[in-house]
Amino acid sequence: MATAAVAAPPANTAAPTITGTVKVGETLTAQNGTWSNNPTAFQYQWQRCNASGAACANILGATAKTHLLTPADAGRTMRVRVTGINGAGAVNARSAPTAVVAPSAAPRNTARPTISGEPQAGEELTAEEGSWTNSPASYTYQWQRCDVDVVSCGPITGATGKTYGVRNADVGFRLRVEVVAKNDDSPRNLTIFARESKPRKVAYVRRFTTRIAPNPCGVYTRSWVPVPRLRGKGLYTVTISARDTSGRTSAPVRRTFSLR
Repeated sequence: MATAAVAAPPANTAAPTITGTVKVGETLTAQNGTWSNNPTAFQYQWQRCNASGAACANILGATAKTHLLTPADAGRTMRVRVTGINGAGAVNARSAPTAVVAPSAAPRNTARPTISGEPQAGEELTAEEGSWTNSPASYTYQWQRCDVDVVSCGPITGATGKTYGVRNADVGFRLRVEVVAKNDDSPRNLTIFARESKPRKVAYVRRFTTRIAPNPCGVYTRSWVPVPRLRGKGLYTVTISARDTSGRTSAPVRRTFSLR
């Protein structure tokens, strides 16, 4: 008499690992490790631990395959818990701890930039950089025109110098300036926004930072698993846009998939 095989949940046979530079401002990536019993999906939970890799706690919202290291991670070690899933169940496996996360040497603003001069048409305004740590080597500027309540601001085309001549078109608006400080540890020049949505579901926005060579163009790729509330059958839309360090944002690119 034949005996039916009993389905088994995934079993981890080689622990997950973490790749990437262990430094604030860099991105770590979870590698799933090796599994038996054919996992059909993986989930992730990043954890922040003490310097010896113990006393780990889940990082709220850090459930993507990648994790951007923040100042809160400096002096700590990181681990990732990977969950292998199939029709018979779900099993957790955890990576070894990383090395201690090094602080970033990129400039950090400690006193906001200011503007001097008379805000009147025909007058000249000057950006004062404010105070920064880690000895910036250079600054870039982008002047912005805002509504009266400074709720909505947009870059002024060509206004990228330390000074700005107030124009008639500025009358009735407020002006502000965005200052970006750079040194040799400022590698990232682009922020990627990925908005995920499904009909009758609350959308979810992911944010990634990266460096892309601008000459003549750059290519950026990334993969992820939809957040739990957007999984399941139905139309799933991803809208991607990019913003550079001057505040200029690309036109959005949208693609819709049919999840089965």
